[in-house]
Amino acid sequence: MIERANATIKKLIEKSIEMDEHFDWIKDVEKLISNINNSQHRRTGFASKEIQTAFKNDNKYVLEEAYKKEMKIKRPNTSKEVFEVGDLVRIHTPSDKTRQVWSNEVYEIERVYKSKKLPYEEIIFFLAI
Repeated sequence: MIERANATIKKLIEKSIEMDEHFDWIKDVEKLISNINNSQHRRTGFASKEIQTAFKNDNKYVLEEAYKKEMKIKRPNTSKEVFEVGDLVRIHTPSDKTRQVWSNEVYEIERVYKSKKLPYEEIIFFLAI
């Protein structure tokens, strides 16, 4: 989460310097952070500052709405099956953070095991080699 925030700040600094090569980001870093905190987040529909204020004031409506919106975005990945029998897939191999590594071989899905007890990430797919 911290890395994401740092990346956002870095991107804003780069854009600001791109627009004004004399931009002094050290002097204006507070303004950049304020812009981030007051900008609407696409996942929650609220600015970070609004969420923080809602949390401090125990505003359940704002917190619940933000939670619902965030879960609505996440839910499509967890509630529907993505793969079907006959689909061609590659296998993801864990790697360093800078790139994704996929198998060179293409596999055809022969069966899909669905379990209502397991979250989507733990559904087991049988791959024919």
